[in-house]
Amino acid sequence: MSKINGLTGNDLYKKIEALKSIYVDSKYWETFYLDEETREIWVKYHPYGEMQAGGPPELVRYEDYIKIKRQN
Repeated sequence: MSKINGLTGNDLYKKIEALKSIYVDSKYWETFYLDEETREIWVKYHPYGEMQAGGPPELVRYEDYIKIKRQN
């Protein structure tokens, strides 16, 4: 299965500036965003549960997020 690469660091924050926040799940530290131009949904989440505060956030398309969740 291929590895899904999301945006991290400065690239993550640059992309978020162009997105509209549509839902925050405070229990799982996930934020869902809408790209109003492409109508794509993006998810910012913390993939490293073993690290303090879940480690650095990652931003992925919703379709990729679902694949990641199914792998776990």
